[in-house]
Amino acid sequence: MAEEEEEKNYREQNYREAYQKAMEKRKIELMIKSKLREVLEPDAYERLMRVKIANEELFHKSMLIILQLSESKRLAGRLNDEQVKSLLSQVTGGKREPTIEFKRK
Repeated sequence: MAEEEEEKNYREQNYREAYQKAMEKRKIELMIKSKLREVLEPDAYERLMRVKIANEELFHKSMLIILQLSESKRLAGRLNDEQVKSLLSQVTGGKREPTIEFKRK
């Protein structure tokens, strides 16, 4: 009986900890998105969110650069789509994603 109670308490504690971590992660994500919305034009923000879906690593690298520039007051206004494209190109080293071509017979 005591073992069952201990097991139940252990599971509840793990659940609470996991829930708290998830809530903290969600709160950080919302803060980041809010800051990005402040420093990016709407079309640039949308592009960055599409990059997040396609390539999370590229998103994180670009996001960190943008936030660092913002925090160090090195941004003169909001970044537009062309500036974000340029930043993404620099982060990837100018490499483009391979294109797939379909040849019909």
